[in-house]
Amino acid sequence: MRLVVVTSICLGPRFSEVLALKWMDIDWKALMIYVRRAIVLGRVDETKTEYSEAPAPLDSSLMESLLEWRRKPEFSKDEDWIFASPFSAGEKPYFQTAVRKKVFAAAQRAGIAHLLRGDPTKILRHSYRSWLGTTNAPVAVIKDLMRHADIRTTFNEYGNGLPAPMREANSKVVRMVLR
Repeated sequence: MRLVVVTSICLGPRFSEVLALKWMDIDWKALMIYVRRAIVLGRVDETKTEYSEAPAPLDSSLMESLLEWRRKPEFSKDEDWIFASPFSAGEKPYFQTAVRKKVFAAAQRAGIAHLLRGDPTKILRHSYRSWLGTTNAPVAVIKDLMRHADIRTTFNEYGNGLPAPMREANSKVVRMVLR
């Protein structure tokens, strides 16, 4: 389950899209992941929007983690789900509700469950957006990495400023004013 969460927070797709990834969706040479489907309540469907299907860059560190996961003897063929459930003999990926419960249980053990109001997996996508904002990446890059059609969605609905960068930005303004 850890790699499901890591993949979600490193790439920013919707949780339904992460669980619907198959090994054939990864271009290992070009270091890209292609989101081609979503799975909700056990039903495979299209992604939320056409922009959701934009390829995502695959960092070499995440690639190594995925390759290590693929080295397990079960469910490693191209057509297999990356996060195939052993409970369904690999016919389906892990069920979203079960993964959410595990994420919430881990957050409780870590003492941060209070931060996961509502859907504990949606916070991963929102956190990805917040962290992108601290990288000084151009606005258009953040929009594209979030795979949004409209930049207003990226900035009006996703992510908040993180405390340390907010404090740093505020301090810069205070220093300018008090010069």
